[in-house]
Amino acid sequence: MKIVDLFRQLSFGELSNLAISNSGSGAIVEEKQPQLIHYANDALLALYSRFLLSEKDLVIEMANQITNYHLIRKYTETSGSDVDWPYIKDLPDEPYEEDLIKILEVWDASGCQLPLNDKEDPRSLFTPYPNILQVPAPVGGLELAVVYQASHRKLDDRLNATSPLLDQNIELPIYLENPLRLFVAYKVFSHMNGQENIVKSQEYLGAYEAACLDIEQRDLVNQTFSTSHHKLEDRGFA
Repeated sequence: MKIVDLFRQLSFGELSNLAISNSGSGAIVEEKQPQLIHYANDALLALYSRFLLSEKDLVIEMANQITNYHLIRKYTETSGSDVDWPYIKDLPDEPYEEDLIKILEVWDASGCQLPLNDKEDPRSLFTPYPNILQVPAPVGGLELAVVYQASHRKLDDRLNATSPLLDQNIELPIYLENPLRLFVAYKVFSHMNGQENIVKSQEYLGAYEAACLDIEQRDLVNQTFSTSHHKLEDRGFA
């Protein structure tokens, strides 16, 4: 699905009565396209947070003096930053893009999964913040593999001659396209004046919630799947 497809569906559907959609012409007026892409980014973050749609991993090399590992771009090897210890060992063809939503699992180099946030287990690691991995007893030079729930790549909302806004891909299962449109419509109406628009925005928010609940109940995202760790094995975590 591309942004042009999303805009076409919104123009014919949820936003068809608004000037922003050229009165249901199938297109969004150019000056409002960045705003709708901004709302689409909000919707994608909400969906990727609610459903496990993307799972990735990264490798951390521990240092004796570091217990809190901030999983942000400046600590990656590919960032070129001047930090003393770039402990995130990403690759040039797979740079870490700060797309972490939640840490799911942590594995050591021998292929053992380590407990998370278990105060009763002396081996446990902790996540005091979503993007911080706390290692109470780090062993310098040893590596940890962090499996995490990832967000959608942020869509570019800058309107300029060199940015093909409408050609950007939205990576989303077909059954989540309706919730995506409903959330964008909710954001559009919630930023419009007037009691009628406020009511309309809440209707779309309610419809979004109902659509997500239906998907959860039918297990369409298959949230009970078993994680495959072939990629970790390829990187020596076996």
